[in-house]
Amino acid sequence: MAYSLVQGDFARALRFAYVILAFLVGAAVSGGMQNSMISIYSGAVIRTTHVTGTTTDIGNIIGQSIFHPAQRKHLWKLRVLVPLYVSFFIGSAIGSACLRVLHDRALLVPAAVEAAFGIFHLMWWWHLKLAKVAAKSVKGPC
Repeated sequence: MAYSLVQGDFARALRFAYVILAFLVGAAVSGGMQNSMISIYSGAVIRTTHVTGTTTDIGNIIGQSIFHPAQRKHLWKLRVLVPLYVSFFIGSAIGSACLRVLHDRALLVPAAVEAAFGIFHLMWWWHLKLAKVAAKSVKGPC
């Protein structure tokens, strides 16, 4: 492509760019179709592992609700998926800002957040377990 630009053959370089763009769009569409088929046939309710799966689910729900009105019962999932999709972008913006400020130590931020959530969950679980034991002891051995 760079050789074509040097020689002045702009039209040839533009055709090459269109071929590359068409290939990338085709690869993205085929990947989305594969994600969609897997989620439909596996019976997955909501996939939250990666932004592409979330995007596929949003597109799948919207497409099915447009072309198959009986599938509009799944529109409730958009209340979960759209905020999840937005949170991916907010998290990436925060991660980018942390990387600029903290450099190599930027990974400590999500590690600290995950540790805090883990400790909170452990404390909550322990509290519920103790409450259950206390409720049993109040009722007696029956």
